[in-house]
Amino acid sequence: MKYRTEIVFFTLILFLSFSFTYAQISQPAVIQAFFTDKPVKLDGNLSESAWQRAVPISNFTQRELSEGQPASERTEVAVLYDKKKLYIGVRCFDHEPAKIIAEKMKRDFDFDSEDNFGIIIDTYHDKRNGYLFVTNPNGARFDALVQNNGDRSNESWDGVWNVKTRVTAQGWFAEFEIPLSTLKFSTDPNQRWGINFERNIRRKRGQILWQGWSRDADLEQVNRAGLLIGLYNVDNVRLIEFKPYAIAGVQKEEGSKFEAQ
Repeated sequence: MKYRTEIVFFTLILFLSFSFTYAQISQPAVIQAFFTDKPVKLDGNLSESAWQRAVPISNFTQRELSEGQPASERTEVAVLYDKKKLYIGVRCFDHEPAKIIAEKMKRDFDFDSEDNFGIIIDTYHDKRNGYLFVTNPNGARFDALVQNNGDRSNESWDGVWNVKTRVTAQGWFAEFEIPLSTLKFSTDPNQRWGINFERNIRRKRGQILWQGWSRDADLEQVNRAGLLIGLYNVDNVRLIEFKPYAIAGVQKEEGSKFEAQ
């Protein structure tokens, strides 16, 4: 009888341990977008009432340094949209904000050497192609078109979007504003997009992701992304961007000096 009791107890411990591990691995892979008909001021404060109603996701997992462990710093992401724009609010909490590393400010900055936050959006949910957006605590911007599940990327693409950031005693915060006209997507009234998020904490050599956090995966691999739902009846209108420019040159005629044209 005592032997059987020990077996039952040991089996129960294994079952509870497996259940806990499975619960960690199978955390929800869905984020809900919330519609707002109120103006969203792009300032990095995330103070509008719409942000307070939006339910954030926070189940990030380490890829580095300790693969599979909970994030070393709490990170929250929420999504809003209106008739023309998609808004992504990010809260990168940090116990030591004075040690945040951020130097770059230019467009298409090299983000490998400092704290940053990246977003990949697969608007057709084909698990092959996506739009990559990255910022740092200074509000610098990097973007690219990702193709063939991350095998190729076009870093020359400069989409029309904006981001504002703010550093406080709690960490750093980012507010992304992406016009829907910047993105291509289907005409389905109920949109379902692939989406994923990655945060890098340089002083810790730490990297955390929402989904696809194992070391055999990358943010650009959209087949590992989670799912963005809640986008209804959004306008699929393409944006035409005009960039004025001028051309100057010089010519030399026989017996004369150079003359500007």
